[in-house]
Amino acid sequence: MAKGTLYPAESREFCDEQTGARMRQVTDHPSIHHHPFFYIPAYDDAMERLIFVSHRTGRPEIFAELRDSGKLL
Repeated sequence: MAKGTLYPAESREFCDEQTGARMRQVTDHPSIHHHPFFYIPAYDDAMERLIFVSHRTGRPEIFAELRDSGKLL
């Protein structure tokens, strides 16, 4: 995965069977994904990107979901 490459959206929405709450799964890759760190905001200042750490390459790297398209950067 090259720096700056755009990848297709992976998110999906579904309803929790027990509570009926609407849920959104951001990634679909079978690897670990997590919030950057507990005191670092997950969104940029303009609320245009959701920032997360993904281990999909075999090491932790920073990714962003572009909120307007859902694509991963």
